Amino acid sequence: MVKQAARRNRKTIAADRVLVRTGTIEAVRTADGPFTKIFSVNVIQFMPDQAAFFGLLYDQLAAGGIAATAYQPRTKNPTRTDAIAMANQVSVAMRCAGLTNIHVEERDFKPPAVCVIGARPE
Repeated sequence: MVKQAARRNRKTIAADRVLVRTGTIEAVRTADGPFTKIFSVNVIQFMPDQAAFFGLLYDQLAAGGIAATAYQPRTKNPTRTDAIAMANQVSVAMRCAGLTNIHVEERDFKPPAVCVIGARPE
Protein backbone atom coordinates (compact mmCIF):
# COMPACT_ATOMS: atom_id res chain seq x y z
CA MET A 1 0.00 0.00 0.00
CA VAL A 2 2.86 2.38 0.74
CA LYS A 3 4.38 1.76 -2.70
CA GLN A 4 1.01 2.28 -4.33
CA ALA A 5 0.35 5.49 -2.39
CA ALA A 6 3.85 6.78 -3.20
CA ARG A 7 3.38 6.05 -6.88
CA ARG A 8 -0.03 7.70 -7.02
CA ASN A 9 1.19 10.80 -5.15
CA ARG A 10 4.71 11.13 -6.57
CA LYS A 11 4.21 14.71 -7.79
CA THR A 12 2.84 16.00 -4.48
CA ILE A 13 5.51 14.07 -2.58
CA ALA A 14 8.20 15.71 -4.75
CA ALA A 15 6.61 19.10 -3.99
CA ASP A 16 6.76 18.35 -0.22
CA ARG A 17 2.95 18.49 0.02
CA VAL A 18 2.41 14.81 0.91
CA LEU A 19 4.25 12.49 3.26
CA VAL A 20 3.66 8.74 3.02
CA ARG A 21 4.84 6.73 6.00
CA THR A 22 4.63 3.29 7.43
CA GLY A 23 5.20 2.44 11.07
CA THR A 24 3.53 1.59 14.32
CA ILE A 25 0.66 3.63 15.70
CA GLU A 26 2.88 4.63 18.61
CA ALA A 27 5.29 6.23 16.12
CA VAL A 28 2.61 8.88 15.57
CA ARG A 29 3.63 10.37 18.93
CA THR A 30 7.03 11.35 17.53
CA ALA A 31 5.91 12.41 14.04
CA ASP A 32 7.12 15.74 12.72
CA GLY A 33 3.74 17.47 13.16
CA PRO A 34 1.64 19.38 13.34
CA PHE A 35 -0.12 18.25 10.17
CA THR A 36 -3.01 19.89 8.37
CA LYS A 37 -4.38 16.53 7.17
CA ILE A 38 -3.96 12.95 8.32
CA PHE A 39 -5.53 10.14 6.30
CA SER A 40 -5.65 6.40 6.99
CA VAL A 41 -7.14 3.59 4.92
CA ASN A 42 -8.35 0.28 6.35
CA VAL A 43 -6.48 0.76 9.61
CA ILE A 44 -9.24 1.56 12.09
CA GLN A 45 -10.62 -1.98 12.28
CA PHE A 46 -7.32 -3.11 13.80
CA MET A 47 -7.28 -0.52 16.59
CA PRO A 48 -8.28 -2.03 19.96
CA ASP A 49 -8.99 1.47 21.33
CA GLN A 50 -10.26 3.69 18.53
CA ALA A 51 -10.68 6.76 20.73
CA ALA A 52 -7.01 6.49 21.81
CA PHE A 53 -5.99 6.16 18.15
CA PHE A 54 -7.83 9.37 17.27
CA GLY A 55 -6.38 11.00 20.38
CA LEU A 56 -2.90 10.36 18.94
CA LEU A 57 -3.96 11.87 15.63
CA TYR A 58 -5.59 14.83 17.40
CA ASP A 59 -2.30 15.58 19.14
CA GLN A 60 -0.52 15.74 15.77
CA LEU A 61 -3.11 17.90 14.00
CA ALA A 62 -2.73 21.62 13.61
CA ALA A 63 -5.67 23.75 14.74
CA GLY A 64 -8.32 23.36 12.06
CA GLY A 65 -6.58 20.27 10.67
CA ILE A 66 -8.59 17.26 9.58
CA ALA A 67 -8.30 13.54 10.23
CA ALA A 68 -9.97 11.16 7.82
CA THR A 69 -10.17 7.41 7.94
CA ALA A 70 -11.57 5.22 5.20
CA TYR A 71 -13.01 1.78 5.77
CA GLN A 72 -14.15 -0.91 3.36
CA PRO A 73 -15.49 -4.08 5.01
CA ARG A 74 -13.66 -7.23 3.94
CA THR A 75 -15.92 -9.83 5.50
CA LYS A 76 -17.77 -12.45 3.49
CA ASN A 77 -20.63 -10.71 1.63
CA PRO A 78 -20.02 -7.22 3.05
CA THR A 79 -22.94 -4.83 3.03
CA ARG A 80 -23.57 -1.12 3.24
CA THR A 81 -24.93 -1.79 6.74
CA ASP A 82 -21.49 -3.15 7.76
CA ALA A 83 -19.76 -0.04 6.45
CA ILE A 84 -22.24 2.34 8.11
CA ALA A 85 -21.94 0.50 11.43
CA MET A 86 -18.18 1.10 11.38
CA ALA A 87 -18.70 4.73 10.37
CA ASN A 88 -20.97 5.24 13.38
CA GLN A 89 -18.41 3.60 15.69
CA VAL A 90 -15.61 5.74 14.26
CA SER A 91 -17.69 8.91 14.62
CA VAL A 92 -18.12 8.22 18.34
CA ALA A 93 -14.39 7.53 18.77
CA MET A 94 -13.50 10.77 16.98
CA ARG A 95 -15.90 12.75 19.15
CA CYS A 96 -14.39 11.17 22.29
CA ALA A 97 -10.93 12.27 21.11
CA GLY A 98 -12.08 15.88 20.74
CA LEU A 99 -12.59 16.06 16.98
CA THR A 100 -15.55 18.12 15.75
CA ASN A 101 -17.48 18.70 12.51
CA ILE A 102 -17.56 14.95 12.01
CA HIS A 103 -19.22 13.72 8.87
CA VAL A 104 -19.31 10.59 6.73
CA GLU A 105 -18.68 10.30 3.00
CA GLU A 106 -19.97 7.15 1.37
CA ARG A 107 -19.06 5.46 -1.92
CA ASP A 108 -21.00 2.70 -3.61
CA PHE A 109 -17.97 0.52 -4.31
CA LYS A 110 -17.91 -3.26 -4.24
CA PRO A 111 -17.64 -3.67 -1.29
CA PRO A 112 -19.13 -0.37 -0.10
CA ALA A 113 -16.76 2.15 1.47
CA VAL A 114 -17.04 4.97 3.98
CA CYS A 115 -14.72 7.76 5.00
CA VAL A 116 -15.23 9.49 8.33
CA ILE A 117 -13.79 12.99 8.56
CA GLY A 118 -13.32 15.13 11.66
CA ALA A 119 -11.53 18.37 12.48
CA ARG A 120 -9.44 19.65 15.34
CA PRO A 121 -11.10 22.85 16.52
CA GLU A 122 -9.39 26.16 15.59
